[in-house]
Amino acid sequence: LRKVHIRGQLRLTGPVGGGIYDWGYASGGFTADSRIDGGVEFGGQQQFCTRNSEIGDGAAYKHGAWSNVLIGSKGAYKSEPGQLAKETIVESTERIAEKPYIIYEECENRYYLMIPRPEVAKRGVSWEKYTSSDIERVDFEDVYVAEEGVSTAATINAKLAEGKHVLLTPGIYKITEPIVIRRSNAVILGLGMATVEQADDAPYMDSLIFVQDGLEGVRIAGLMVQGGQAGSHALIKWGTRKNGSIQNTGFLYDIFCRIGGDRDASKPEVRTNTMVLINSSNVVGDNLWLWRADHEMPRNDGVKDSRNKVFNALEVNGDNVIMYGLFAEHTLHDLTVWNGENGK
Repeated sequence: LRKVHIRGQLRLTGPVGGGIYDWGYASGGFTADSRIDGGVEFGGQQQFCTRNSEIGDGAAYKHGAWSNVLIGSKGAYKSEPGQLAKETIVESTERIAEKPYIIYEECENRYYLMIPRPEVAKRGVSWEKYTSSDIERVDFEDVYVAEEGVSTAATINAKLAEGKHVLLTPGIYKITEPIVIRRSNAVILGLGMATVEQADDAPYMDSLIFVQDGLEGVRIAGLMVQGGQAGSHALIKWGTRKNGSIQNTGFLYDIFCRIGGDRDASKPEVRTNTMVLINSSNVVGDNLWLWRADHEMPRNDGVKDSRNKVFNALEVNGDNVIMYGLFAEHTLHDLTVWNGENGK
């Protein structure tokens, strides 16, 4: 959830039994830059990250199964006697730029891509305080609108090279070569869980999405990225060495990486070595869910014999990298390998 104002209470799961802790299964989630007047009932959410959000006077954040993290958010977490859930409170968000979004100006009959500028030591929401200097406003003449089955990786790369930002409309983009970002301040924004997937006939790739060295202000947002049969070194690879500007940081938002799960055991398995590999410094992640499938379609069968091979969910080699809301599951080796300095 991003940039929403809920004039009531937000209940993230409902009770399925008689007790207040009998909430059923919910894996977790993320909220940012939102106001919830009546407070938040996490219910059975196993882990939940709330960044730069606010609740009304007298309201509270409550319950949850195991872990609740509140970063730069206003309002108190209320513990109940005997509950297992624990809260972690971080008073301010050290460094963030909110996720790019789209607006439609009816009076102009035009769409615009809005790119918020970075903020530091942020508390609470910011959308009420934005001025024109806080957001870059990009006419859609400078945005390439990609379509499933029409827009190849080569097409997307060419449009990026022309200086355009890229909007991926809902669909599955089966690629046979990497999407490569070669210029600073480029935005790739997916809508409706747009999925970048290594095609079954694609060769082994170093990565499916690659950000070249020395770039500033790159934003990649709203994508599912899936491995393929031939495999890859990484699904997303950011740079090859330590560099990058702390004044004009690169950001990853709402990135969901998946190895397996969408095909049953009768089909060839998919693989990668690492889901997200960050070699550059000063990159910020904002809600990443990196999942090696432990169950598969169509019958929700469990995964056996190390199928869907992936060694690590996240590897960080750059310095000053920050992750807000990092969820990593089921990899065959360490979930996270963090070699860079001053990471958070």
